[in-house]
Amino acid sequence: MQTESVRLRAKILEANPSELSQVADFVGNKYRQLFGTSPQIAPEELCFVAKQHGRIVGTISVEFAEGANQFRLEKIYNFDLGKNRDSFTVFGKFIAEIPGLGPALAYTAVSYAIGRRKKFALCCSKPQFLGMLQKKYGLKFAVIASEINSGEINPWDAEFFGTTPKPRLYSWHLAGWHDILKEKIPPWAEICL
Repeated sequence: MQTESVRLRAKILEANPSELSQVADFVGNKYRQLFGTSPQIAPEELCFVAKQHGRIVGTISVEFAEGANQFRLEKIYNFDLGKNRDSFTVFGKFIAEIPGLGPALAYTAVSYAIGRRKKFALCCSKPQFLGMLQKKYGLKFAVIASEINSGEINPWDAEFFGTTPKPRLYSWHLAGWHDILKEKIPPWAEICL
């Protein structure tokens, strides 16, 4: 019997407006499986998608604050970045179905944010997920001590924020992640920025 090696290839690019319903379905299905919730994609989120053979196999989103408007995470965690807000971005909707795809997705988002002159990132996550990123890839981040403001949680996020362990708020320096992630991108990942 003859075997043939198959080269895995995934292309990462910015989702176009016509794809957002597919992105929302993909994210909703995965988050329901993992967290019992189905987050919405906010109009201010820019989504990157990884596709293989035309099918979405991964996503990550970035959000930028416009002017004095607070990030949604600032409201949920009841804190204020104040004058520093312009140097931050928020990451979310991070899902990778294919082993090794995660670093390429994260690198894409980090590179894009650095290109927009951002220095730091925020995200909320279950501790085990970022713990895995720290252990597997050596990524560093800080936990921001804050309490969840349940009055700011949307109905579709209630399950995610209501389960134990509670998601926590994290921050990290984008340049540090950029350098680490660049070394972790698999050769089959094609990043289109």
